[in-house]
Amino acid sequence: QNGSCLNHQRDSKAQKDSTMQAAPHSQRLNPLAASKGQKLVCELTGKPASVVVNYFGIQYYYCDRQTLELDWNGIKHKIAQLLVPLRRPPAIIPSVEERERQEANTKKSKL
Repeated sequence: QNGSCLNHQRDSKAQKDSTMQAAPHSQRLNPLAASKGQKLVCELTGKPASVVVNYFGIQYYYCDRQTLELDWNGIKHKIAQLLVPLRRPPAIIPSVEERERQEANTKKSKL
């Protein structure tokens, strides 16, 4: 009976390993690369970041590779594409005056 328990544990671990996704390639973060006053912090812990990964054009910061893998294998590999529109800076909407000026220029160019 003890052997069957070990087999179950081994099978369970193998099944878990097969569902895990490889985390994207990461790079060590140079602390001098951040803009003055910008604090780069870990996605999960809030500690100072030392690792950065770029996925779908969005940068994610982590305190270490182990934390990155923990986050990636937790849920990030499933939702990373969905986060892209949320992580991108918002488009700048022109003011009413700028829109009116653009419309006037468009009308002039059509004449």
